[in-house]
Amino acid sequence: MSAEALDFGAPGLRGTVFSVANDRKGNAYLNDSRTPSVWVNLDWVDGTPSCVVDTAVSTVEGGVAAPTVVITLLSRFGVAYEATCAITATPFTSTNIAAACGAGFTALPNTPVGGLDALEHRHDHHRDHHRG
Repeated sequence: MSAEALDFGAPGLRGTVFSVANDRKGNAYLNDSRTPSVWVNLDWVDGTPSCVVDTAVSTVEGGVAAPTVVITLLSRFGVAYEATCAITATPFTSTNIAAACGAGFTALPNTPVGGLDALEHRHDHHRDHHRG
């Protein structure tokens, strides 16, 4: 599990904590402290890897047009994936996370614990049945 708080920003955002965790089944989840009991399954975001074994989260703020949360997921195949999601006045939920994360997760090249050859093992998470 990883967590990061916003240090700056609008009064409604300052102090907001974003936490990312994975379960034993390899699913990854995001919690936005503005909705403390809600953990959003990151499968809603395009490109989410299967079999997540580790997570990291950071925020980018100050000197940028809008703050963002950067989520990094490590798959069991050793490839790290990263998504950058726009932080707005609305907390992250299953209905807005995909739009907030734009292009979704992309593999980071030259991940030291794995190679891009492991991408062939990646499970495609374009799950139309979740969206309709």
